[in-house]
Amino acid sequence: MSRPSTPRRPQLPPLCRRAQHRHTLVSITNLRHLHQLLWLVLIFQVSTLLLVTAGPVPRSIISPLLR
Repeated sequence: MSRPSTPRRPQLPPLCRRAQHRHTLVSITNLRHLHQLLWLVLIFQVSTLLLVTAGPVPRSIISPLLR
């Protein structure tokens, strides 16, 4: 079998060859849920940061609670 005289050009995947753009509709409700989730994550991160920066709890505070 002989090779063709002209070199083959690489082909792009079908996804890249599309001329039309895909559009995605997002509802206001989905954006509100995402907004609420982002606030929840932010609150969790800030509370974790506060716990880390506070340092260890002194034993004198913990010991009365363990009795």
